[in-house]
Amino acid sequence: MSIDNYKTVKELGLYIFEQEAQQQLYTHESQNYSLYEPRFNQMMKWTQLIKPKIVLDIFSSWGYFIKCLNEQFPSIIAHGLDGSLTKVEYCSNKEQTVIQGDIRTMEPTQVYDLVYFSDNLIYFPDPIYIGQKVAKWGKYVIFTTPLYSNEDDVQVLAIDGLLQSYPQPETLFEIASLIGKMVEYTTIMSPTFGVRWACSLIEVL
Repeated sequence: MSIDNYKTVKELGLYIFEQEAQQQLYTHESQNYSLYEPRFNQMMKWTQLIKPKIVLDIFSSWGYFIKCLNEQFPSIIAHGLDGSLTKVEYCSNKEQTVIQGDIRTMEPTQVYDLVYFSDNLIYFPDPIYIGQKVAKWGKYVIFTTPLYSNEDDVQVLAIDGLLQSYPQPETLFEIASLIGKMVEYTTIMSPTFGVRWACSLIEVL
């Protein structure tokens, strides 16, 4: 199949997230999350720095990061937002506060002290626009995105029928310049699979 036949989130809407949820429904609880541990540790470090009272995890998936937040910072109120109703219901059954929605069309219900947007810029053909939409929800935003190439501004991969674009650090700095200022930027290497993440903490101004 040529890359032209693959779809983007823009074309598929929230359906792609529900499709993903159905594929993961019986396997996600046995997933090895050690791949994400270095990234989560960096996000926790920045959380400690900001000292938020209320936070939002956008595309909170199965609630694993919210669970980590609740364990490490029990005084922080953690909310989630996800495109999949299946994931929202799963998290609700775990007594997590998660709502279903589309970040592209939703307006903020409130402004959070800190917003997390982990690894999801890759699904959108317009990451700068999405970054600006995310910024409306928080005083600070943490973006993380996988790095698979240092040569191109965006590396495009077609995986499981979905077009994924991998923004490079320059894109994160451009987002920061449009919504506020970069407080800290770093890259994190996972101990498994050789994956590297670009991580940025941005103050929204």
